[in-house]
This record gives sequence, structure tokens and C-alpha cells, in this order.
Amino acid sequence: MSSDGSTPFAAAVLAGGASTRMGRDKAFLDWQGRRLIDLQLDRLRALQPAELFLSGRPGVDYGVKDVAVITDRIRGAGPLAGLEAILDASTAPHVLVLAIDLPEISTELLQDILGRRRDQSGVVPRREAGWEPLVAVYPRRLHQRVHVHLACGRRALHKLVDEAKAEGEIDAFEIPPEHDGLFLNLNTPEDLTDR
Repeated sequence: MSSDGSTPFAAAVLAGGASTRMGRDKAFLDWQGRRLIDLQLDRLRALQPAELFLSGRPGVDYGVKDVAVITDRIRGAGPLAGLEAILDASTAPHVLVLAIDLPEISTELLQDILGRRRDQSGVVPRREAGWEPLVAVYPRRLHQRVHVHLACGRRALHKLVDEAKAEGEIDAFEIPPEHDGLFLNLNTPEDLTDR
């Protein structure tokens, strides 16, 4: 059962990136005494998904239990390839995704996003700066659209979201400016030392 008492959903941490700017795998970074991978997976476990996935890199031992590790079928195509692989692996009608490098996202916000999904559509937060597609709910039926974007070499996740919204497959969740701090993104070593 899903966290809002309706249809089941899957959940996935997106951790398959190369972490080039960070210089090391973000999944193993320490954040307030915990590995990011453990922090994000525990947030998703608290929501009781029907399926739990980790979109990761091949050959990496993440040291996690009760989680299916899925690798991109199309290498080097960014988070869109991770989303494609997760949508393909899932059997649930919706998939909640959470990027590894968003350590301040709260379980309450994730629950709020989940509660806004509809039978045939997902939910993507939007701030003044634009979409936040790496903490969102995607309908599994979006899989074919994602596949087409990748096959055509279109890798920008926000463009997929624009298109899916226009087709009624995604609803926007407008995030008030006072919640901007929840979307802190860890990209470089300086992002860690500034905290």
C-alpha cells in the first residue's frame, strides 16, 4: 500500500552518475554522520514503497540490502537513462525518484509529492528556478516517451517533463520560495565544506 493509502508505488534513488565534479562517488559521501546512500534509501523506506530500487553504476558494491540495484541500459545518458531503467524494471503504476545528491529533502515533502499523484499522471516539483525532476513521481506509462527521448539523443530531463506536462502525464507542484533550502544540491567538494 502506498503512503497515501491508495495505489502502490515504487521508489528509487538515482545514484548512477559519474560524480565528475565531486571527484568521488556521491553515494558514499558522509552527510551528518551517515552515507548519502543510506540516508536517501531510509527516507524512501519510510514511505513503504511496494518496490525499492537503486539506480547505480555497474560493478559498484553499495552495501545495501533489500534493494534491487538497476544499471542504465544506455550508458552516459545522465539521469534520463536512470529513469528509463527504473520505469522498465518497476511493476508499480508510479515511481518516486530521489537523487542521491539532495540531502535536505524531507520525508514529509516526499509524502506530499506522492499524495498529489493521480491515476494516470505523475508530479514534478517546480520552483522559480524551474523544474526539480530528480525528486518527483513519474507514471510508469511514461516509459515509452522516455525511451523515445533517449533514442533520439534528447537527454534533458526538463524537456521530457515539459512535454509530459503538455500531454497531461505530469502535474506541476509549485514549491514556495521558503522551501528552496530543501533542494540543496551537492555537486562539488566545496558544497560539502560550506555546510
